[in-house]
Formats: sequence, C-alpha cells, structure tokens
Amino acid sequence: MRRVPVCLLAALAAGAAWPGLPASADAASGLWARRAELLTVDAAFRLDGARIEHGAVVVSWSIAGGYYLYRDRLHFRATLPAGAVLQAPMLPEPARVEEPGHGAAAVYRNALQARLGWPAAAPAPRRIAVSYQGCADAGFCYPPQTRLIEVIQASP
Repeated sequence: MRRVPVCLLAALAAGAAWPGLPASADAASGLWARRAELLTVDAAFRLDGARIEHGAVVVSWSIAGGYYLYRDRLHFRATLPAGAVLQAPMLPEPARVEEPGHGAAAVYRNALQARLGWPAAAPAPRRIAVSYQGCADAGFCYPPQTRLIEVIQASP
C-alpha cells in the first residue's frame, strides 16, 4: 500500500489544494479507490501469444473493455535463434483518442493482431521480445511492458 505523507493528509483534510492533487481528502480517497478497481496489466492487455501463420509471425492481444494499447508503443524484436530478424509490423487501422494535455493518440481496443514478416535469408523467429504500453479510459496509464514469448511454429 502506498503511504501518503502525514503533512499532505493534514493539508488535504484542512481543505488546502496542491497543484495536480485532489483538493480534498474525500477526492484523494476516491482517486485511490478508482485505482484499486483497475485491472492488472496482464488482465487489461492479455498477450495471447505468437504463432507462424502464412509466412509471418502473428502476435495477438485481447484487450479488456475500457482499456487501449498505444500503436506507437508497440515494439517487436527477435531474440532466438541468432540471426533472426523481424520486419516492420503490419497493423490494422487504429482508433483515435484525445488525451488531455497530450492530444490525439492512435490506439487499439478490444483485440489486436500484429503481423511481422522476416527476410527470406533469415531463420524463422522462435522467440520474440514484445514491448507495449496502454491505458485505462479512467485515466490511468500502465508503465511500458516487455514480454519474451515463444513463437508457435507451423505444423509441417
């Protein structure tokens, strides 16, 4: 549990305002209560895995309602075998959200499939590093995440 300095609680209880903080203890407790209702990062953005499909690595997510992934925060890198490389991802058309103080952002909601090819002379990737970041519509953004996942190879 995060601890709030006693002097800050006393100031909030007295009705003092601090830039960027709630103006009352009730507002502060509401902020913490909303955060407690948020899903874990893995529940909000379930990385379903990666598989070889029609000559490309397909990485899939299930995204919970009320949450979104940033298009510009998606990064992919082959880690196994040595010499494996991935080409730029092919992504669907993103939705747009307006974020106060940040402007428009390209995002994905509900589900996402990224398709990544690789050069013909390079070996097929067997493991990839996937990095991503997303937010809740409630205004909370999760820190960037990186997961190492095994690529399911196509059946012969």
